[in-house]
Parts: sequence; structure tokens; C-alpha cells
Amino acid sequence: MKWVLIVATLATLVGGGGAIYAADGAAPGDPLYGLDRAIERVRLNQAMDPLQVIKLQMAFAEERLAEAGDLADRGESDHYQQSFDDYDAAVFAVVEIVGSAKEVDHQALDGVLESGFSSHEPLLARMSPAADENDDLDDNDEDEDEDPASSKWCTGEEQHKVGLRLAERYGVEYDEIIGWYCDGAGWGDISAAYELSELVDNTVGELLGMLTGGMEWGDIKESFGLVGGPDDDDYDDGDDGRDWCASEEEHPAGLRIAERYGASYEEIIGWFCENFGFGEISLAYGISEQAGVDVSELFEEKSTGMGWGEIKQAHEASGKPEKDEKPDKGGKPENVPPGKAEGHNK
Repeated sequence: MKWVLIVATLATLVGGGGAIYAADGAAPGDPLYGLDRAIERVRLNQAMDPLQVIKLQMAFAEERLAEAGDLADRGESDHYQQSFDDYDAAVFAVVEIVGSAKEVDHQALDGVLESGFSSHEPLLARMSPAADENDDLDDNDEDEDEDPASSKWCTGEEQHKVGLRLAERYGVEYDEIIGWYCDGAGWGDISAAYELSELVDNTVGELLGMLTGGMEWGDIKESFGLVGGPDDDDYDDGDDGRDWCASEEEHPAGLRIAERYGASYEEIIGWFCENFGFGEISLAYGISEQAGVDVSELFEEKSTGMGWGEIKQAHEASGKPEKDEKPDKGGKPENVPPGKAEGHNK
């Protein structure tokens, strides 16, 4: 109870109950931010069971993301970093609790995790402080101002990582993707063409031809009678953040997960581009490490409709391997779609 007394004392010194209310909207660098975090610690200490703690940590993680977004908009990079660090810590705390909790309603756990992670993803989609400088995906390559045909990507000296990522995402050859790039199409336009080609009878080449003929993506979409399909706005400011799949930028959440679990960034963003959220990815790697099961198996189970609580319960009996039997953390090798690799710690 000593934290309650400390917080009460702080609240009295800075203005009583109104200060506690005001502190809830504080961000790193604000005078009341320390009080805000102290109140959160009190609430965690008072939580009666693991599910309550998980609910609170998910809510606090969402608050940290909102703060980070506001701080990034204001150009406060140091404070942005603190908020993102605190978000990462909250999610990792959830992963640890999920792994260690033995007596928990797994159906209720499914609901808490699904609700929390789904609320985080729109905020994570905009988490790069440099995002405002790279809104147009067609301009996000450092060599974009040069003639693509003369670039090292088109001469075959190197393979472009975004081209590799798009080839994997759409299940086509890298040479096909780089061919469109070398013909002058930007990465965002290539991605948009493949997305739209899955909805209409036209080929990627025909759709890109319409674009070079002077039409905008919104006009092309409208010509097919589609509503809500790929258009310019989707690739400038998409709600789900899938533009990271065609970006030179590396998502900070993806980098954190890769570093924490010893995986490559390409592996992590590969799962993201297969429509798993960053929170889900972190949880899957945590369960993989705790239960000694290949992470690709966990994603396959999620794809069949199982909830994370159900998946956790299914692997509880397997236990954690001995320290010298550390499981394979990487679910997929280079350029193989997630869940389709063979012989990986199955």
C-alpha cells in the first residue's frame, strides 16, 4: 500500500485529485508524467489476477503508443523513444504473463489479447518518426531520382530488399517484380497493382499501363466499380500499415521484436506482411521460446481460427526445453512464405 500513500502525497503537492485526472493525459517530458506512471503501478499492484494485469498492461501499452505518435508529430525524438521503450516493455510483460499464468480462463484471455492487439495496430502503423518524410512510397528509395534502368538493382549487381519482399508477398519471381521497377514503376505502385489484380480480371501489366496512361489509382479503382480498394490514400496513409511491406524504412516494432528474439528483421516483417500484427508476432515468439515449439506452427494454428489463449493452453503441457536445447526461433527461411517451410523444428 505504500505506493498508494506516495501517489496520494504527490497528488496533494501538485493539486489533489485534479492532478491525477490531468496526469492521465501526460506524456514523457510533461511535469505530470511521473505521476501518471506511478498511478499505473498502483493499479498493477492492486490487480487481483493475471487477466486483470494483462488488461491493464494492454491499456498502458496503447497509451504509450498514442503518446509516441503525438511526440513524433511534435519532433520530440528523445521523448518519443522513451514512450516506445515503455510500450515495448508493457507488451513484453504481457508475453511473460501469458507464458507463466497457469490458472486463467483461456477464452477470456483470447478476448483480451485480440481486443488489445487490434487497438494497437492502427497506432503502430504510424510509429516511425520519419514517416512524414516518406509518405509517398514511390519516392522512398534513395536511388529513385536516378534512371531506374541504370541502377544497380536493374543491372543485377544487387537484389533490392523491397523487391524481394514484394516477390515473397505476392508469390511471384523476383525478376518479375524488379522488371516492373526497372520499367519505371515505383514500389508502392507495384504493390497497388498486385493488390488490385487479385480483385479484377486485369493483369498487373495492364493496371500499371493504365497508371502510366495518366489515370490515378482512385480513378482506376472506380473504373472497376470498386469501393475501398487500393488508391493513393491507402498507400500514403493506410490504416493497417501494410505499406511497410513495400518500404525502405524499417518499422521500429519489427526491429525490437527481431532484436529481442534473435530473428532477422526480414523474418519479422514477413509475418507482419502475412497479416499478423506486431503484438501477435511478439506473443508467438514468446510462446515459442517458452514452450519449445517452432513459431511457424503457432502462426499456422492462429490461421486456422484458434485464439492465442487456446494456442497457449494447447502447448502448456509441452513445457520449456532444457537450456542447452534452445528451440529454433525463426519460423521461415529467406523468401519462403510463412507457414510453408518444411523441416523447421516441426
